[in-house]
Amino acid sequence: MRGRSARVRIGIGLAAALAAGLGLLAFATCAGARAAFRLDLAYPTETKPQSKLWFARGRWWAWLPVEGGSSVWERGSAGWRRETALDAWLEQAPGFADVWSEADAVWAVLVGPRSLAFAQLAFDPASDRYVARGTPILWPVAAPEGPEPSGLARRLAGFRSGVRTRAIESATLARDAGGRWWIAWDEGGAIWCRASRDRDGAAWSEPFALSAAVGPIGRDDIGAIFPAAGGIGAIWTDQNRDALYFRLHRDGSPPDAWEPVETLAQGEGRGGARLANDHLHATTAADGTVYLVAKTSRYRPGEPLLALRVRARDGSWSELPYARYSRERTPSRPIAMLDAARGRAELVHESLDASLWNRHRIERVSLPLGARGQPGAPLPAPQTLLPETLDLRSPTSCKAPLPEGRDWLLLASDRFGNVYEALVAER
Repeated sequence: MRGRSARVRIGIGLAAALAAGLGLLAFATCAGARAAFRLDLAYPTETKPQSKLWFARGRWWAWLPVEGGSSVWERGSAGWRRETALDAWLEQAPGFADVWSEADAVWAVLVGPRSLAFAQLAFDPASDRYVARGTPILWPVAAPEGPEPSGLARRLAGFRSGVRTRAIESATLARDAGGRWWIAWDEGGAIWCRASRDRDGAAWSEPFALSAAVGPIGRDDIGAIFPAAGGIGAIWTDQNRDALYFRLHRDGSPPDAWEPVETLAQGEGRGGARLANDHLHATTAADGTVYLVAKTSRYRPGEPLLALRVRARDGSWSELPYARYSRERTPSRPIAMLDAARGRAELVHESLDASLWNRHRIERVSLPLGARGQPGAPLPAPQTLLPETLDLRSPTSCKAPLPEGRDWLLLASDRFGNVYEALVAER
């Protein structure tokens, strides 16, 4: 980084363990390195468009899946601690969370093998912890082909790339300027959304198919929803048409009254250099500027494989490719965070190496933002955040801008359920 130095503190200890129920030895990945904590699912920090952390009351929190539900974790002075008082309540909801936080309240959309849910927490100052607010609202979803996978089958899926054990791969949550909640998810060859009819999320509209105006998407495609200048924006990948699409819902319009589809990128399709890929993540600045990171399918040595797209307040888009592909390194699963106080976009991704072990490292590009929040120059080189000898995937952090004057944190995980942290301090 130019003009700055960064300190990265990493949770350290032993990473060798027996994978739960599998009888497979997880060989030590780094002498003396250990996970911050461990869960009973492979890669608990996935899925790609979701943000699972938030900062409140002077500390970091995480909402992560466990077998049969989800869990909430607090990072105190002594490290991570599970909020076990919430466990019974969280058994009512599926596990893969996208989190939205405001002041002393937290909301999440949760994805499981057979359901989608909306859940709320409130901070109780007397007990200095989060407590449940109401009962999660649960929506059943169409089942994927075949019987519901067992816990063993879901763990095995962590070892086989491309195995999908959920009818919905991912869902994301956003709130518009009027306080209405929005949820977007992929299901049955389409990107769907629901809108709340009140500020509390007690009543909801019927599902609306955002992608129907274009046509069926691929089974592997995903979408995301987020605030944008003028309303709520939705983005999705379409590998059938080799495209990336965007739609805007203007504040005050009925839930199913969306603007026409915008094509943000169009590839060459089958037989050409394909563009679409199901890797994307978005965050929004306080003024409505959107920062979207996405991966392409253009595996050409020396060419950027990831791209940052910025939607300005006037609705115009700009693009900055970054993270070059090589036969030795394949960037993947990008996420974006905003450091508004320092005027920077923090872009983090995993990067697969071509070694015998095919390890994934976690890399960061700290990008200065210039006038009107646009990316500045020159483009910094990636910085490795966690030990290269670890095999870590699915980095995740917070949806809101990074806390001012505080260290910022992200989590990544491995196939054995080990969760590692990188706590980054600027000086």
